[in-house]
Parts: sequence; C-alpha cells; structure tokens
Amino acid sequence: KMEASKGLGKKRQQYKYGDRLIYEWDQNMDEVFIYIKPPEFILPKNKELLRKQLQPGEKMPELDIKFKSIRLTVGIKGNPPFLDEELGGKVNTEDSLWYFEDDEVVISLQKVYKAQ
Repeated sequence: KMEASKGLGKKRQQYKYGDRLIYEWDQNMDEVFIYIKPPEFILPKNKELLRKQLQPGEKMPELDIKFKSIRLTVGIKGNPPFLDEELGGKVNTEDSLWYFEDDEVVISLQKVYKAQ
C-alpha cells in the first residue's frame, strides 16, 4: 500500500511503498518538485564506465520521463515505468522539465492553477 509520510527534519515529503522510499517531493505556489534516486548506472557521471561494459548491439539505458496534464510516468526506455502516477492537479507540460542534480533526478512540474 502506498502512503505519504513526512520526512524528519526536512521540507521534503516522502512517498513510500511499504518500507521502500519511492520518491520525495515538495511544492510551492507555482510548482511541485519530485526527487528520485535513480539506479547508479543511469547517472551521467557513470555513463563512460557503462558504455565500456556494453556488449555489441546493446544500447545505453536512457530515462523515459513523460509529463501529461494529470499524469507522470518515469522509467527506463524499453521497460515498463517504475512510476506511473496520477497527479493531484493539472500541470503545464510545456513548462515542466527534469534534470540531474546531486545524483538525483529532479522533476519540476509547473502547476496550471497556483496553490493547488
């Protein structure tokens, strides 16, 4: 069962499945931020090492992050999504984005309606 719980001493909220941390999140009036610890092999700093280990015909794994107005999916291309969530409000998909920061994937979802 999925449940949200407050992070201790942090602004971020934790979203867990049982005892497993799925992601952390926080928000302000304009946007929601989702923080995910991806597998080590997907981090940009490990890209060259992974490239050297690929077998002929194997492709580099890539993140597949899709924003829809009320849904977010996150996964590795060619695999079922790791995260497939309905959002709590509409987001502006044109202004939403994702990036790597401090070995995390940070997803910034721009709210259509402020303070929702």
